[in-house]
Amino acid sequence: MSLWPIISLIISLAAAGTSYLFYRKLLLARKERDEQKAAAQQMQESMLEQERYLAYTSHELRTPLNAISGGTQLLSKSALDERQRRYLTTIQSAVDSSLLIVNDILDLAKLDSNMVEVRPVDFLLTEVINNIRHILEFRAEQKGLQFITAVDEHLPPIIHGDSKHLTQILLNLATNAVKFTDLGKVVIRAKEMNREGKTVKIRFEVEDTGKGMRKSSVTTIFNQYQQETRHTIKHAGGTGLGLAITKKLVDLQEGEISVESKYLEGTTFSVELSYGIAEGAIITHKEQDKNLFQQLNHFSILAVDDNMINREILYDLLKDANPYIDIDLAEDGEVAIQKLRSKNYDVVLMDLQMPRKNGYETSEFIRKQFKYPQSEIPIIAMTAHALENVAEDCFRAGMNDYISKPIDMNLLGHKLVKVADKKTRLSEKFSRFKTIDLEHLQELTKDNKDRILKYITIFLSNLPDELEILKQHAEIKDYQSIRESLHKIKGIVAYMGIKSLTRLFASSEYTKLESLSDQELKDFFRQIETTCYQAIEELKIVQKEL
Repeated sequence: MSLWPIISLIISLAAAGTSYLFYRKLLLARKERDEQKAAAQQMQESMLEQERYLAYTSHELRTPLNAISGGTQLLSKSALDERQRRYLTTIQSAVDSSLLIVNDILDLAKLDSNMVEVRPVDFLLTEVINNIRHILEFRAEQKGLQFITAVDEHLPPIIHGDSKHLTQILLNLATNAVKFTDLGKVVIRAKEMNREGKTVKIRFEVEDTGKGMRKSSVTTIFNQYQQETRHTIKHAGGTGLGLAITKKLVDLQEGEISVESKYLEGTTFSVELSYGIAEGAIITHKEQDKNLFQQLNHFSILAVDDNMINREILYDLLKDANPYIDIDLAEDGEVAIQKLRSKNYDVVLMDLQMPRKNGYETSEFIRKQFKYPQSEIPIIAMTAHALENVAEDCFRAGMNDYISKPIDMNLLGHKLVKVADKKTRLSEKFSRFKTIDLEHLQELTKDNKDRILKYITIFLSNLPDELEILKQHAEIKDYQSIRESLHKIKGIVAYMGIKSLTRLFASSEYTKLESLSDQELKDFFRQIETTCYQAIEELKIVQKEL
């Protein structure tokens, strides 16, 4: 009897067993991958839900605080006796404390979600230190403390880095130092550690003679919600987030933070950060803010807010800043649209959360339903939401800028002056065009006509080729290549201020192109092509006139 049939059967069974094991492993791997994908999606949805909740909560908290803060600013300018002024100071202090808690919670959420970016600029180090001193020295004087600042004279006067986050780091540390010190002094130092080429490492120290910390507390002081003892929480208040936020901000800039403390003697926090060495000169904030609102005589503003107190306070603050500013008020988007139909304004200040028609819906209506030039009126959002993606939502709805509540009047003044300046700049000469807006190109080139012409020439030579490539990808429905082409075109048109296309591209990023019908896809590409060729014709005219 031949053994081959048996051997063949054994081989077949072995092969079948191997195939089964391989298939089983494949199923397990697929299941594990699907579970990981589901877990990642669930985590993403959870983060989005957390973000929405924080945005909603911040809005609900900031809206009444905005009204109280604005009211105290107006009251402080009126005739008050000493007792009334003391009560007013107490109210403002309570508002400031509440805002600090709201900001702490939101700052930590943004840092944990990787929503905070390092934004370097040229700045005066002494100005940052002096601003912190101005904020805290009165509070220190009330406690009988010396508040001392010392900046190494060998440090470069102008450095390049993130001044906003440096201010936040030092202000957090110095505020704590004043809070926990009842006798003696608080010192902020800045000294040069080393210098290599165009980079300087700076060591910042915040020293106090307060109650200090026990050794067991030093190791955990940077943890979230961590304060030394229950007595600390009761005595000093706060969220216990300040030092956790400070460490995350230092880590974000690839720096180092440390602490030395002796119980009942004092504490010194040290931060080491590297900065670029800048050259030239810059204008200080004090010089920038001088007579800011006086540049806005007969400037026309429509302020839209559903909260009556917020409307009236904003009206009074603007009138106090310059009585010649023309201000109209609207309680919601519907009323704003009616007013815009009957009167021309220079700018709209738009609240986001309103009944009937909210700020996003109103802005979209203005951009799509109004005729040029009313359709391009500058819109600045006023938002109690503090999360950074609000800016993207505002831009997608057609708004030009945004400002957080409670409103910083100096910051608002800068934004309004920027709008006013645009009326007298080169772009005004070409304001008859419906498709292009040269403001961004002017800022990029500092109104250098030769450079403007150079960039327009590059745009005119490159865009038709990119449109042709996009058309080819669209014909075969190669969606990956379509997205790559759209990304290139989006970057090109942004420089020429083709806002209708920028908004269209922003919306398409959140729309699955694959889900569009053939007709919808055709309309989408036709809109891009038509708008681009309108821009090309307008830019040829600009090219000729320049």
